[in-house]
Amino acid sequence: MGSGRIEWNRSDNVATRITDKIRKHLPFLFDIYGFSVTSETTFESFGNWVVVLESKECRLRFFQDRGEITLAVGPLWSPPGWQSGPWFDFRAVIRYLSHGNDRWEYGGGSTEEQLRRLAEKLPPHLPQIFQLFREDVFPKKQPELQRTQSELDDEFWKSLGL
Repeated sequence: MGSGRIEWNRSDNVATRITDKIRKHLPFLFDIYGFSVTSETTFESFGNWVVVLESKECRLRFFQDRGEITLAVGPLWSPPGWQSGPWFDFRAVIRYLSHGNDRWEYGGGSTEEQLRRLAEKLPPHLPQIFQLFREDVFPKKQPELQRTQSELDDEFWKSLGL
C-alpha cells in the first residue's frame, strides 16, 4: 500500500491541467513577477493537489483540499517542498497587512471560479507581501504574523464548535 501521495512529473496530464489553470487565471505571477513552478503533488483521496511557486521574493502554495483552494505564502529561506514551512494562510497575511480590517474568505465554486477570485484579490497585496517576506524583514515580523495566523485558526475551530 502506498503513501497516498503521487509526485507529478511534467508529462502527467493532471499536473499540466492544474498548472495551466493557475497560469491562465494568474498569468501576472509568471509574466510580471517571475514566479516558476517548483513542486506539484497530487493525492489519491478527494482529488487533492498542491502546487508551489517561487519568485525572487517569496513562495506561494496553492492547495486544493476537498474542492476548496487555499493559498499560503512562505519565505524563500524555508526548506523546499510544499510541507516545509513556515507557511502562512493568505487570509492571515492580508489580515495582518490590513491591521485586522480585511477579513476576506476563499468561498467555494469550481476550480476556475476560485482561481479567478484569487486573481482578483492577490495583485493589490503583492507589493506588501514581497516587502513582508524579505529576508531582512520577515524574521522581525514573523511572531506578529504567527499571532494573526493563530487567531484565524482559533476562529475556524470555534466556528466548528471545538
